[in-house]
Amino acid sequence: MNLLIPHGRSADKYLVKAAQDMGHRVHLLCNLNESDRAGEVGQCCLPDVWTRIKSRYELKISHEEYMAWYYNIMRDYVIEYKIDAILPCSSMDLVVNEVAKINEEFDLPGIRPEQAAFFGDKTVYLPAMEAAGIRVPKTYEIVEPNDEPKAYERHSYPVIAKPGLGCGGFGIFRAQTKESLEWFFGPSDNPEGFSDRALFYQDRDVAGEPKSYLHLGYGGRYIVQEYIEGPCISIAGTTVNGNLKLDMAYDIGITPPPTCAEISFGYPSTNRGAIGASQRLVDDLQASPITFPDGAWMADAILKDGELWLVDFAPRMSSSGTKMMYHACGDLSYASNVIIATLKDELWKWHWGLAGGMRHRVFYSFIPFPKGRITNIKYPEIEDHQLVEVATPVADDDRLFEMRNDVQVADRGWLVAVSDTDSKTNVQELVESYIAGIRYDVDSG
Repeated sequence: MNLLIPHGRSADKYLVKAAQDMGHRVHLLCNLNESDRAGEVGQCCLPDVWTRIKSRYELKISHEEYMAWYYNIMRDYVIEYKIDAILPCSSMDLVVNEVAKINEEFDLPGIRPEQAAFFGDKTVYLPAMEAAGIRVPKTYEIVEPNDEPKAYERHSYPVIAKPGLGCGGFGIFRAQTKESLEWFFGPSDNPEGFSDRALFYQDRDVAGEPKSYLHLGYGGRYIVQEYIEGPCISIAGTTVNGNLKLDMAYDIGITPPPTCAEISFGYPSTNRGAIGASQRLVDDLQASPITFPDGAWMADAILKDGELWLVDFAPRMSSSGTKMMYHACGDLSYASNVIIATLKDELWKWHWGLAGGMRHRVFYSFIPFPKGRITNIKYPEIEDHQLVEVATPVADDDRLFEMRNDVQVADRGWLVAVSDTDSKTNVQELVESYIAGIRYDVDSG
């Protein structure tokens, strides 16, 4: 299949490699120059078709003009190269609205405009998730661009203020008092120091301390929430037919307050209970009335009292997690899961020659086992043609088990249950009963 990475960066080399290993042809639109292409991306692989796209600073046009130009570039590319799917890559936030419009116009799998609009702004989806019963920090205030300074009397301090549109952990501020929050949102004394490329004012307050915050006039809103103290956990997974699956959990290191910017990542998570809390959060998201686009997703959350409090969500691939998994143990399973989840029905038709008419499907893109040395595997027989199992084409003694998290490894393959009449729960139980029927020896060492 022809797969397009819409705004490629060096982090997407793992997505490129996974797609090529699965037999797909990868196209990449990218702002990188030739040395970056050969150096950063070439360390792992090179896409089949590389197209360098100029930046808006080269074109000397506004942000709005540039996005319209980029949309037309992608649209023409989809037509010319007969693209089958646009992958939700690590940097797709930058072009997610344009990708969503193209997906809808050409009926490609993946995110749609209404989903892109919902998940694109924390000031929209975090209050909605709070209303849906998801554990999120209490939302106190939505601050509009160019609002007059307010007196934030009703909040319980400390609070944390963050830009709705996000900026990689930047533009975040923890306020211990209402006076510091009023100062944070107050007018700048140095507007000529604003750079729309850096998105920041650089200024000093009355005490001579540095003052730095995201420029509200750029178009973004700010959300003010209660400050929850605890380790930051990032979780990443995939969605197929609206069903969310957890792929991994890892730790995020952040700078001390007041800025709280992301600076480091660690895989797997070393925080006790993080894996179980991550799965419970995924279950809560699944049970909510919110609909999720097929493909990749990632979320950041704070671990407190054994539970995760959601602070960010994005329908795209987690670049940090993918890089860590690959460098830690050569594991490209998450990148592969992203591709499989995005293609959904198209993968079925392409890989197994199956056509529509199947109402309920449960899809496992790896076969889970407890962590340890697994030997003497015996899979059950497939009954009633409802379960399809595609395993690694190697002898049992040669199987390579891939690290999934700190309690689990996986045998590469697929487990798929299909039914025209049964409920989704029954189909899920069929898969789980098949997994329970696998016999093996394990040495947890």
